[in-house]
Amino acid sequence: MVTIVWMHETALEPGKLYDLKLATRDLAGKVTAIDYQVDVNTLEQRHADHLDLNAIACCHVELTAPVPVDDYRTNPGTGSFILIDRLTNLTVGAGMIHCPLESELPYEYREHDSKARVVWNRTSVTQAMREQINGHAGKCVWFTGYSGSGKSSLANALEVELNRRGYHTMLLDGDNIRHGLCKDLGMSEADRTENIRRVGEVARLFAEAGIIVITAFISPFRTDRDQARALFDDGDFLEVHVDIPLDICEQRDPKGLYQKAREGQLDDFTGINSPYEVPKAAEVRLKTTEFNQQELLSQLFKIVM
Repeated sequence: MVTIVWMHETALEPGKLYDLKLATRDLAGKVTAIDYQVDVNTLEQRHADHLDLNAIACCHVELTAPVPVDDYRTNPGTGSFILIDRLTNLTVGAGMIHCPLESELPYEYREHDSKARVVWNRTSVTQAMREQINGHAGKCVWFTGYSGSGKSSLANALEVELNRRGYHTMLLDGDNIRHGLCKDLGMSEADRTENIRRVGEVARLFAEAGIIVITAFISPFRTDRDQARALFDDGDFLEVHVDIPLDICEQRDPKGLYQKAREGQLDDFTGINSPYEVPKAAEVRLKTTEFNQQELLSQLFKIVM
């Protein structure tokens, strides 16, 4: 993008070839389009298909050879040029180059592993602004443990108490998520990893909205939980291990899943024919066989809030 001041009685015509002198470089080029002309009296922008004497316009220029340029605001020497008529050798115009500064672009380029060609679009409302309205910080409380350990019950009780105290919350439950967002996934190791990846990304979005998001997932693989943690700033991801012996979970078996797994009706069932990797450094370890729910919630609040 360039701003051109036209300095000749013969009008500038888009598509016509001119000589350009840019710093020490001489080359040829043409104006391919006029975005708009600026009224020098009112600064109003208006349509133009050519430029008359003393006209100023924002244009697109195409050169016949590649050449490094700078923004006029940062380096006037290599950010400006003159236009020369190729027949008369007269200077007919002058231009200033405008390369959008990084801070002016509505997007930025970030490293990513997306299969699509994407940029990161900047947004004006920040997480801090959302948190200010909510009155508290956004964070993720991640419950993990065997099926039947009491994750969902504790996560629900925590949300009830937080809601009662006026906190903005969202509960993501392992079974509920598979009705929609992850309904295309089975229970293989690869599918379970993808399930947790999706949940981690959704949880991060809630936290960025200034919401305390609570998740209740077996999430048996340590690597998957660590990758979810990596999405958050330090202190914004709290891993809660609901620590209860497998045999007690199997005795409870509220959904009858352990029995089905023992009978060979379920493959990849955590604790029976698929491993559970115990967290090495969970922020909270809850022993549901030693404390009642209210005592466990009190332990949680000391860490969460």
